[in-house]
Amino acid sequence: MKKINVSASELNLEAIYKYNELARRRNIALVLENTKGLTKEKVELLSDNITISILGGLNPVKRKFAREHYQKRTYYTKREMLEILDVLEEIERLINPVWSDLEKAIFVYQRLCIQLHYNEYADEVKSRNLMVLVNDEGVCAGFALVYKEMMDRLGINCYYQNKSHHHAFNVLEIDNKYYGIDLTWDISEKMYNKCSFDYFAASNSLEFYGNIHHNLSDEKEEKMFHLSVLNDEQIKTALINIDMYPNCTIPCQYDYTVNKEIAMIGLNPIYIDNNVPCSYNNNTVSMLRSDGSSFLLIATGNSSNGINEYLYVEYNKSNNTIDIKRIYSEMDFLYLSNEDRKDVANDLLSRKRINEKVTNYNGYVGYMKYSRRFYRANFEEQVLNIYRRAC
Repeated sequence: MKKINVSASELNLEAIYKYNELARRRNIALVLENTKGLTKEKVELLSDNITISILGGLNPVKRKFAREHYQKRTYYTKREMLEILDVLEEIERLINPVWSDLEKAIFVYQRLCIQLHYNEYADEVKSRNLMVLVNDEGVCAGFALVYKEMMDRLGINCYYQNKSHHHAFNVLEIDNKYYGIDLTWDISEKMYNKCSFDYFAASNSLEFYGNIHHNLSDEKEEKMFHLSVLNDEQIKTALINIDMYPNCTIPCQYDYTVNKEIAMIGLNPIYIDNNVPCSYNNNTVSMLRSDGSSFLLIATGNSSNGINEYLYVEYNKSNNTIDIKRIYSEMDFLYLSNEDRKDVANDLLSRKRINEKVTNYNGYVGYMKYSRRFYRANFEEQVLNIYRRAC
């Protein structure tokens, strides 16, 4: 097979015609450093006989990656590349260009953590390359390659590493700081499709990887650096900034304060400060937003049953009537159809002995916690996308 090094910017109509003509006479592979600038429109014009190689983190400039064992994972058919680009572009469409590099990196990490699943029995090649995006499953090598590919497309320095413990992970470089990023462990330990960020620039990355020499991109360039750590507050701030519902705030105008921290969780979390002003009556906490709507956090008993004891409902009062706008529960609505969501929500409301039925809602989850100590292990698992595991 003849390999032709090319960049996405060089794939104009004239070049594509030339490669298609060449592919009629012999097998060729177009070798690209990454998919940045490569569009589905360009790939559609390529001959089905052309193989596409995306080097990504397996660039043979590192001698070890020149081995066939690694290079065979860089090859894709035209159909496979179209499927991969479809997912990459879908994620990119959700990214706000005004976000900082850190916010983009956190958003992609959260998105991939929710989407992907660990499966050590999946196809040996497709679980270790970009086809992980299409099949939604893979192992550490595939997860790390996918994360690097997304960072490359966004112009954020990210390195594929697999020197420690025969395990693949990423090193993210932002503002001259290096962070250990390990999607695999967050994917493996996630519950209810929630991302914990336990392995996103966390202190445990220092223990596992150590601050050692890392060969980041070139065999001739051995770089000495120290891994940095992001604390919970930094993660929280970034999540607030990328939230799709940033205006859910509560004015401090009420005479009763519950010393609890309240959070509403959607596809991205919404944070509300501790000591939330509210009204309190018979185990029901209610608060008013600046837009005139209110919400309830209802506790049916003590904390013995964890999150199952809590149901979060948003009310909208108009003309002395109550319209339930949203429901927040332990259920994960992310993959349910609208009709299924309505059935589940109504069932939950009935079980909580609330007469009103859901008319309009979004797939949120609500929870209450005391001083970062969660009630039970299963309660903790449900909120892993908000805070790293409590001590």
